[in-house]
Amino acid sequence: MISFKVNEYISLKLEEGKTMIFVKGEEFLTCKTILLNVPLVDASDIVTMDDLFEKSELIEGEDLKKHGIDIETEFWAHCSNLQVWVENEYNTDLLESKLAFPLLKRLTDVGDISAKRKFKEEIARRYKHGSDNTQQFLKDEFYLEYLSFEELLSAVLDTEEAILLLEIIDFMEDFGITYELADDLKEDKCRHRYRLERFFTVSNGHVCDFEFDIFKESLELAQKLSLFKELNYLLLIVGCKIRNLSMVPFKLVRILKMVINVPILIPDVFDAFPNLTSLIIHNRSHTKDCLISLKSLAFLKELRHLELYDFFNGVLSEEILFIKKQKGLDISISIVNREIIPETIEVEVDYPADIDLSNLLKVHDVKERVYLIIERFTSEGNGISFKKLKEILKIPKDNLTEYIEELAMDSLIYHCKKNVFKVI
Repeated sequence: MISFKVNEYISLKLEEGKTMIFVKGEEFLTCKTILLNVPLVDASDIVTMDDLFEKSELIEGEDLKKHGIDIETEFWAHCSNLQVWVENEYNTDLLESKLAFPLLKRLTDVGDISAKRKFKEEIARRYKHGSDNTQQFLKDEFYLEYLSFEELLSAVLDTEEAILLLEIIDFMEDFGITYELADDLKEDKCRHRYRLERFFTVSNGHVCDFEFDIFKESLELAQKLSLFKELNYLLLIVGCKIRNLSMVPFKLVRILKMVINVPILIPDVFDAFPNLTSLIIHNRSHTKDCLISLKSLAFLKELRHLELYDFFNGVLSEEILFIKKQKGLDISISIVNREIIPETIEVEVDYPADIDLSNLLKVHDVKERVYLIIERFTSEGNGISFKKLKEILKIPKDNLTEYIEELAMDSLIYHCKKNVFKVI
């Protein structure tokens, strides 16, 4: 048996033809692969061992002999790699992530002070600057859970944006509003949220999608949102009566969604979004007193899609005609009234026979249950009526109305005809 001691915590042994790594005298794992045939590539493409592993041939077991590498040579290669790693203060760039992070975690657990100091630091650094595969590995193996929310933001964001985001989060907490990082705003936790939950996404160190509540106390913060340099999607939830809402330019925002919860006059602020391609506005004030000026939309060169929900007044018709006249066929405009009508007024819907809903009715989250049933009836028929939904779910009308409104607000379902709903 051949052995090698890297430091007081790490040692390697060659046992029965296998290279074993030990941590504090306990077996940790068996080394299986080494690099072979490293390709000639631009050196600027190689920053970490993960980059090298992605571009190289890995060999193990019997294949080592075919390439003239005996067992002892392999053993000393692994020893050398770990020796260099330790000498460079556990820099995870120097080992494949699948080895570096589990080993760093084990060293932390057994009391290695240097490893404990580097563990979180390396997770944050590699998640912010690592390759896509490295970032995915850290997410999939739950290493991000070792970071506090503040550490996570510092890991994923440009410093200036991290500071602003923390300021917004701290401010909104006083009003019961919470924020959570999401990979995609279409994932389940975003679709089936609590009323005051908000989400954001990050790409390449910048906030990409963001949700923000506008009320009297938050107006000053709203002016800072343009500091998110790569913001592509913005959801504004308007909850205060304001006559003037001046916006600083948002040059990169392509999709703007507004949810208006109070009867107000929204001034024409859309010229602050010069590259807007899609605008969706929901009137959730349930009144005819919610007014909005839209004429500047006619001069947004990139705008291709406009959706207006539940605007009952006829004031917008003149502005819509103006927009259509200016933009012609370059824009699609959808105006939808999704007001829930009395369930006694029902459009005839042919429901397919033998739709099995037993598994869907076991779903714990009621809002999720509503969505899944509408989805099933959409895929197998012509949607489902409010009355039929109420019969299946056996929940009060007001509760069902609230769930449907939330799903519609999230652009997951739509009111296709009198009291009949489909998924989008």
